[in-house]
Amino acid sequence: FLHFDGIEAELLETSVEPASWSQPSEEALDAAADFSLQFFESCRTKEYVNSCVSPLSAYLALGLTANGADGDTLSQMETLLGGGEGTLPMVNETCRALMELLPMDESGGTIHLANSIWFDQNVPYEEFLKINQAYYDAQIYRADFSDKEQLARDVSRWASNQTDGLIEEFLEPDEISDLAQLMLLNATLFDVKWEEKIEKDQVYDDTFRSYDGQEREVPFLHSDGDYLEEPGLYTGFRKRYEGSCVFVGLLPSGGRTPEELAAQLTP
Repeated sequence: FLHFDGIEAELLETSVEPASWSQPSEEALDAAADFSLQFFESCRTKEYVNSCVSPLSAYLALGLTANGADGDTLSQMETLLGGGEGTLPMVNETCRALMELLPMDESGGTIHLANSIWFDQNVPYEEFLKINQAYYDAQIYRADFSDKEQLARDVSRWASNQTDGLIEEFLEPDEISDLAQLMLLNATLFDVKWEEKIEKDQVYDDTFRSYDGQEREVPFLHSDGDYLEEPGLYTGFRKRYEGSCVFVGLLPSGGRTPEELAAQLTP
């Protein structure tokens, strides 16, 4: 057993070989994109708050979870993650490809994906651990779930380690159920530079109309990008990061609400 980067829980050393991978099929990518849109729509609330969610992080975490499911639960997760014809092997293979294709660590920035499984004393089903290590590079930790203070510190330290310190307080002790025996975690770090550098004089105040109709002065970023429009549905823009990633911003048009726009987006 090992202690890792200030974490008191035991990190299990294993010799599981990474699963082989290949480019995912169009059907698999469409299923993942469809999940992303469903996830975005389900997270949108009518409360006037800004939210940042990662469908990729949720997809990988649910992929980990699906490997411990069976029966109707497994069938529902296969449908959710893999589309109508999806199977668990296809979901695992898609996630493996994403784990290989997306990360970057170069002058243009960093994309880092990490998964971990935390269990309370007794080792869970061995095959479950092996599959999640092979396809998701999951780190396996044995922890004392009765010591909620230490467990919360360890999980938060793991999240901090995997996100270059950007997430410091991930879990509070009172958020851990007395019945908890297992935790499946994903951390996704996206810290990538714009392809075209933004200068300070390109950021200045302008009027923003919020979801509740109020207008306020806030800092705006002004730069060039590709104009996007779907008449009656949205206007927007596309701006490139270094590497292969693209930022897309959409503004509902035709009197539509963000919920109505989200419901009509397709892969």
